[in-house]
Amino acid sequence: MKNFYRAEIDGLRAIAIISVLVYHAEISLAGLKVFTGGYLGVDIFFVISGYIITKIIIKEHHERKFEINFFLYRRIRRIFPVLLLVALITLLLGWYILVPTSYVQLSESIISSFFFSSNFYFNYSDQIYGNDNGLIKPFLHTWSLSIEEQFYIFFPFILIYCLKRKSYDLINSILILSFLSTFTFLIIPKENFYFIYSRAWELLIGVFICINEEKIKKNKFFVHNLHKFKLISIVLLFLCMMIYDNEVAHPSYLTLFPIILISVLIIEDNKKKLVDKLLSVRIVVFVGIISYSLYLWHYPIFAFTRITEFATGDIFKKFLILVSLIAISSLSYSFY
Repeated sequence: MKNFYRAEIDGLRAIAIISVLVYHAEISLAGLKVFTGGYLGVDIFFVISGYIITKIIIKEHHERKFEINFFLYRRIRRIFPVLLLVALITLLLGWYILVPTSYVQLSESIISSFFFSSNFYFNYSDQIYGNDNGLIKPFLHTWSLSIEEQFYIFFPFILIYCLKRKSYDLINSILILSFLSTFTFLIIPKENFYFIYSRAWELLIGVFICINEEKIKKNKFFVHNLHKFKLISIVLLFLCMMIYDNEVAHPSYLTLFPIILISVLIIEDNKKKLVDKLLSVRIVVFVGIISYSLYLWHYPIFAFTRITEFATGDIFKKFLILVSLIAISSLSYSFY
């Protein structure tokens, strides 16, 4: 299998992280908040992760190089160095900024993130994502990292089992059943935000696109118009980010629409038309490449600036924080 790196995937990561940053920074223009649905950036990351991890496993399986221990080791090697660095700096800053009870909670959340269980920690400690209290919890954002890693612990075994039997029909059957079983959990109010059973379907859509990408591209009508579909999808995706807000139940059935848009954008287009070219612009790709570092750094920094009221109501200071975030993330990128 050929090298499957695609610059436009990093471009999608850039859109994801920028939307999350703007959402959490609570940037307003003319009194109106920008990207009130910027939390959809996390959903973009989930779909991309399902797609890329499946590509990696299939490639290594075909080359007879896949080993589950090495696969998990690489995941840890990619995740932990920067996570440890961010945790250390956050603990040091928290020592001077937080009150004792908040510092204890921060320590607990960091420990839970090391064991990829912070989504459980925040759920059972009643930390609601998106509310004022949650915005000052420096490690709240690691809930999504925990979900991804929980998925990676189980998913490779299922995929390899199917690949060894050379049965893509079996894979698709499992994917469809898993999708339906996890997607239906979205009917449970207020009990599904942090849990993998209501997020796995997003990762599974990425998996499904990867598994069936070649079949999809055999549809001449779809492939011939793919660049048009991508243009429509990216415009509608940005509209979703501007229209969705904290009043929209999330995740919910309404989440399916932007996920479909993301799925269209992730399909490879050999013609590389307008959308893929824009997503492949060097600066956009660079932001996508450092997106993991940006994601880890942004929430603690935003939380501390809120607690200290450093940038309250000051758009210029918020801009400086965003620029500083990019600089710090660029430096820490070398850790992985």
